[in-house]
Amino acid sequence: MGLINRTWLNIWKGKPPGLALLLINLLAAFAMVLPLIYVLSRAAAAPWEKWQILFRSRVPILMWNTISLAVIVALFTTILGVILAWLIEHTDLPWKKYMRLLFTLPLVFPPYIGALTYIIIFGKRGVMYSLVGSSIIDVFSFFSVAFILSMFTFPYTYLTVSASLRKISGNYEEAGRSCGASYSSIFKRVMLPLVKPAILSSSMIILFYIIADFGAVSMLRYTTFTSSIYFQMVGKLDRSGASILSTLLIAFGFFVLALKAKLLKNNSFYQNPKSNRVMNPLKIGRFKPLAWLFILFVLFFSLVLPLTTLLFWSVKAIHQGVVGIKTLYYIKNSLIISVGVAFITMALSLPIAYMKYRRPSKITTVLNSFCHLGSIVPGILLALGIVFITNKYLPWLVGSQAILIIGHSMRFLSRNIQSAESSMALISPALDETAFSLGKRFGTVLYKVVLPTVSPGVLSGGAMVLVSSLKELPMTLMLRPPGFDTLSVRLWLSASDGFYINAAPSGLFIVLASIIPLYYLIKKEKVNENGIS
Repeated sequence: MGLINRTWLNIWKGKPPGLALLLINLLAAFAMVLPLIYVLSRAAAAPWEKWQILFRSRVPILMWNTISLAVIVALFTTILGVILAWLIEHTDLPWKKYMRLLFTLPLVFPPYIGALTYIIIFGKRGVMYSLVGSSIIDVFSFFSVAFILSMFTFPYTYLTVSASLRKISGNYEEAGRSCGASYSSIFKRVMLPLVKPAILSSSMIILFYIIADFGAVSMLRYTTFTSSIYFQMVGKLDRSGASILSTLLIAFGFFVLALKAKLLKNNSFYQNPKSNRVMNPLKIGRFKPLAWLFILFVLFFSLVLPLTTLLFWSVKAIHQGVVGIKTLYYIKNSLIISVGVAFITMALSLPIAYMKYRRPSKITTVLNSFCHLGSIVPGILLALGIVFITNKYLPWLVGSQAILIIGHSMRFLSRNIQSAESSMALISPALDETAFSLGKRFGTVLYKVVLPTVSPGVLSGGAMVLVSSLKELPMTLMLRPPGFDTLSVRLWLSASDGFYINAAPSGLFIVLASIIPLYYLIKKEKVNENGIS
């Protein structure tokens, strides 16, 4: 018994967690990993003939569709993001403060809402068809799908790269100039290597985003793994087929993670902050009209066109009496789920972040990694695992709002944990150790000593989770009780039936609500620039 106690103390470096803290982390990690294990076990139990049929008929096409779309979007957003970041951060273009804000705003559009606006304008019976007798473009073609997704995901690259460019010291350019190097040579040999980690990191984020996307690709009738899993499960009621496709998607996701780790290895660069100075903006002279043309092009297709379309069709819907009591019912349902999810994730994120920083060990690392699975596993896979488990072991939860809240909490727990951890990292351990030395219990210390200090991070994470839950589509479609429609579900159903005027008000409300996490994102970026955090 003494040996076991010593081993246990050694694992935790003499500071083992209390039973309550350990149980919370164990239960959260178990809840996150169980649906994936169940999906994998269902796939392993599927008949070999089922695997062969899918590999012969579906898998090669799905693999090509998913990879080609993700790669093209990642490349296109990288080009857009790098050019825009360079124009705004390193040239003499005016109104940079306003442009930084404008190029962040496309993030308020979930891609499926952006896809809706493009279908309204360029669809086969859309606005362009009624004006000129032709849709001009095929909005459902591969390159149209890639373009639309790029218009609403490029800010991830822009924000990451622009932050890196702002940190590059002007000393590098001065040193290059003194050696007789041209600006193009300095940019190619000095600046690009310095922002390479940012470019690779943002590209991987977008790859994951496109691989996991369901709403936009479904609306644009483009078949990928996620849309195929949904229709295999809901349309064909083929659980074995959905499990097999999910297993392949999980394997592909971990392959991308490994690729990210390999690409980012040994790609870190450090500067001496004491010698940093602001880089002189490059005067682009006669190229200014071309730069403005490029900026206006991106702003029009990523912000102006979708926003005006939503506003116009929402006003039209109000005039036609489409917006009524039912809309308030959808808003109420959305808020019930989103607020519940926000409270659950905030309550769980605090003990999880606390254990990471106050009780570090290999066990803590593993449990914390499991708790972050929601950030890398598509929501549709978590939903599929939850459906399997509840139908077999928890039938009393099937068709309840509780299972929807639980599913959303698992999906977005990681986002709240990240916010809590960023605040927890700034708190000295001496604060809570002093409280423990005065005889205070763990719960009292956590919620009366630690929480007031980390509450800004926890609340900002809760706000982001609330809006993320409001926008979540595939998990809501699969887990919602019969007849329980939220804004995202109503938008998707209306758009699927071709009633775009019914879908517009729901989309506009979601977009307006999405300004909340964007505000926190911009605020956090300003704080980081000022060196406060």
